[in-house]
Amino acid sequence: MKKCSARPNLDTYIQLAIAINNMHLKYQDNVRPRSRYILDVVKNLLAEDFPVSVWRDDRRIGLFLSVLKKSAFVAIENNKPEGVAAIVEASKQIWSFVNPFNEDLGTIQMSDENSGLALSNHLWIMSLSKEREDWKNAVPLLEYLKDDRLMIENCQAAITLADLLGDLALAEKYWDYFWHEPFDLKSAKKMLIMYTRKDVKKSGKSGKAVLRILVRALKETPKIPTDFYSLALISCLRPHDVRHGIEIFELATNDRRITEDVNVYSHLISIMLDLYARYVNPVIPRERAVVILLNLLDMKLSRYFKMRNIDYAKKEQWLRKIEKVAAECLERISVESKPIFPVEEERLAKVKRFTEELLEDLRKIMEEEKAWTKTRPPFERRADMQRIRNRKTGEVDDIRLKAINNLKSI
Repeated sequence: MKKCSARPNLDTYIQLAIAINNMHLKYQDNVRPRSRYILDVVKNLLAEDFPVSVWRDDRRIGLFLSVLKKSAFVAIENNKPEGVAAIVEASKQIWSFVNPFNEDLGTIQMSDENSGLALSNHLWIMSLSKEREDWKNAVPLLEYLKDDRLMIENCQAAITLADLLGDLALAEKYWDYFWHEPFDLKSAKKMLIMYTRKDVKKSGKSGKAVLRILVRALKETPKIPTDFYSLALISCLRPHDVRHGIEIFELATNDRRITEDVNVYSHLISIMLDLYARYVNPVIPRERAVVILLNLLDMKLSRYFKMRNIDYAKKEQWLRKIEKVAAECLERISVESKPIFPVEEERLAKVKRFTEELLEDLRKIMEEEKAWTKTRPPFERRADMQRIRNRKTGEVDDIRLKAINNLKSI
């Protein structure tokens, strides 16, 4: 520390940064130090105009970037975009002095441990910037990510920057680079979201990559978030990814949380039917048509069509898609002119019969539900309509209770 009335030296500012860092580590009652504290310290530090050699001779200088990162997240929590922008600029200025990978600035005393920490924090801060140029300038630094202690943070920084740039190839490169490191659910989810984006250029093997991510997530975290399945399925809504989509749906049906949650499972059914509808075309071979029909039969659709708590309009939409897919697949089975063995012919006949039975069963269920809806008491129909409105508005559903009380009072 500096002596009383002496001009501040670099050690003075480092001690102030250490004090702010300790405030972050020991904060109580959710009272965290404001971002302006470290920004004032950095502003005064830069005003001192120390030579580059002074900056690079102190091993602790990377601490500023660590405190800036923590302060940036505080600014985001407090909805202070101007504070985040100021922290990004401060990080760029400090990094221009302490960049351990820029040999033109001379040697630096920072250890590999501290340089890895400084790099990780700087990349995170750049990912919080609103400027695309900052993201692009940060990408060349990704190749220096080697600190074993910060693999999860480094993976998140790399995937976040790739996501901001919409560069799936870059994201895949660093996802593979960190593949053998501790698994990170946040990075995995970000990867799945990238595969669902329409503005991102995908390779022909994206379905296989999505399935690989999901299998790894299930291996490392048995109770993965249920939206992982829907994100993975949406990523496979392309003709050449249908096989991987079927495998993902099978993984979902093996998860009891999915099969017991009607809303989630009905959402997956909708995605699968979209997948089949896009996949079916007039030139698909007979064997593929049989596989699609067998998968439709395996989805146990009758069970979900019988559930009253699934919207009737949604089931009508399902039925139209199923009829379209089944009709085109059955047509391919019937018109194929290639000779087949008797055993194969018997198998095709069974598939056709079971598919037609399924369609007939679904139509019958829908007719029964339609008749049941018309014969219900008016107050029950009003209650259902109110429940649908309440799902959108979040209001308390009490119309059914009021109607029942009114009947009791008669």
